[in-house]
Amino acid sequence: MRCERRSEIHHQIGNLERSYYNTGVRENHPMCSLCMAGHDAVPFEDLTDSAEWISTLHSERPWPSGNPPSLSTIPFQNDCPETIFRLDLFHCYKCGLGRDLTGSTLILLAQLQYFDFTSDDECNLPARLERAWGSFNLWCRTTGKSPAIHSFSKALLNYKNARSFAWCNVKGSDNTLITSWLLFFIKLSSQNDSRHARLEQVLIETLTCALTVFEILHSHPLWLHRVCAQRVQHHLTTVLRGFKVLAKMAKDLSVPAFGLKPKLHACDHISRDIKRQLQSKAPKVLNPLVFSCEANESVVGHVSRISRRVSSRTVSGRVLDRICIKTKLLAKKFKAKLRHRHRSQWCRRRKAAERQSKGSVGLSEIYRVTRHQVPFLNLTFLETPWHFFWKLAFLYPKNAISIN
Repeated sequence: MRCERRSEIHHQIGNLERSYYNTGVRENHPMCSLCMAGHDAVPFEDLTDSAEWISTLHSERPWPSGNPPSLSTIPFQNDCPETIFRLDLFHCYKCGLGRDLTGSTLILLAQLQYFDFTSDDECNLPARLERAWGSFNLWCRTTGKSPAIHSFSKALLNYKNARSFAWCNVKGSDNTLITSWLLFFIKLSSQNDSRHARLEQVLIETLTCALTVFEILHSHPLWLHRVCAQRVQHHLTTVLRGFKVLAKMAKDLSVPAFGLKPKLHACDHISRDIKRQLQSKAPKVLNPLVFSCEANESVVGHVSRISRRVSSRTVSGRVLDRICIKTKLLAKKFKAKLRHRHRSQWCRRRKAAERQSKGSVGLSEIYRVTRHQVPFLNLTFLETPWHFFWKLAFLYPKNAISIN
């Protein structure tokens, strides 16, 4: 059992005195519910293996001793009950650090004239962002992607003035698309001689590792093999340290970018948690996406989209009706595909039997074992098609789904 939400929700329901929601602006305050990072002597930006905040893990409770939250009464880990508030990789990176990475990279490239393709191009920032959007839009059309945004602007990047640290106010999926396009664009630009070759190298490595982390996590089930977990931990650590190196390089170029925010520390906690599981010699490591709200928010989005198209007086019943109708239609569509597949296999076997009667093929071709992949059920059967057909009939009885 765990509670995965944004840091603002953790702050409210956990009655937390230390959280990312109350980070000090002018003075340093402890800002992590798991450790004392943020204090004067314990900087949260420290990403080294000997960071000061590591020794303060679970040393003090993040809530008042006389007013603990109601969730603390649930039996959990007695030595560190605050770990019930889990860190969500979706909000920590895709809607957190990843936004800072893409937004700051866009502004930095624009300031370094990467989007000035000809000598006649306008040199102001809005014109450069418009040309950057044209490149991104062309890349999306070429690769078959459909972003939800319609332009790059200073408002989208929260770039109010020359002292602002830019970040992209976009959805997590759009942030992934922008990351992929930036990687493509910088690789293309690095083929020419540039005075920012070191910057391009760091950007390419950081963006590549950011994409690789989620490619591995989304392609694996609940438990990761140790080799895969080691890759995730290595790439995530590279992203965090690369982000910090980019902040230093942007400062040397007098461009305010890559602000070091609390979610950098949150992602470091996730990386070190994977490392701790690896050091425990466990045969497998828990996938960090098990604590992610990405799938939950996707489901809520689909339901809310349906609810906006029905009457508000009967919204509950109508939404449930439409969900049942959609479920039954999907089941019928899937079973129709399976029938077509088995019918084609039966025809091939019949033709093989006819050729066998003429002595052209062997019996092994008729009764060979066929491997069936069923993505909807996430199951794999190694058996003959007829056995598989009867199993499917058992798993999908005729009246399994009813709208009434």
